[in-house]
Amino acid sequence: MGSNALRLSHNPMAPELLKYADQMGFIVINEIFDEWLEPKRPHGYSSHFMEWREQDIADWMRRDRNHPSVVAWSLGNEVPEQRMGESGVEIFSDLIDIASRHDTTRPFTAGLDHVDAATESGFAQLLDLVGYNYRKYRYREDHEQHPERVIYGAETLIYPLHDYDSWLTGIIRYRGKR
Repeated sequence: MGSNALRLSHNPMAPELLKYADQMGFIVINEIFDEWLEPKRPHGYSSHFMEWREQDIADWMRRDRNHPSVVAWSLGNEVPEQRMGESGVEIFSDLIDIASRHDTTRPFTAGLDHVDAATESGFAQLLDLVGYNYRKYRYREDHEQHPERVIYGAETLIYPLHDYDSWLTGIIRYRGKR
């Protein structure tokens, strides 16, 4: 695949994965939640979020914070709270406060699929690194509008059919550099 970075998805991964990432020289964005208070599916984590968020964050970060491969902490993926205005900002601020008790050396991030709503509410401004999920077309314009924002592709397609020309162009350039 040719990558050297991984964003782990939505829940604490097996410790062996981070061990291998350390050994192989990968950089990792380590992620914990796919749901906060608003459920995405029946019987998901949201019913346990308020009771367990502090303990789960503490256990996760204490376990993983000594891995040199971990370069950032992601506290959510496509959570509906990103577009819920002040209440979403409040929840995210709380999570950052909790997480900051366990590590202040790495940036915090989240995978956003509603960047405009997250920007309007102030949610995106809480992030040290702003993860764009499937919003590659927004990078340039958003960088111009928010030059202070560190934007990265948190969740992208490797070989999407609709982006075949970009992929092919990249392969041709790569082969031409050999």
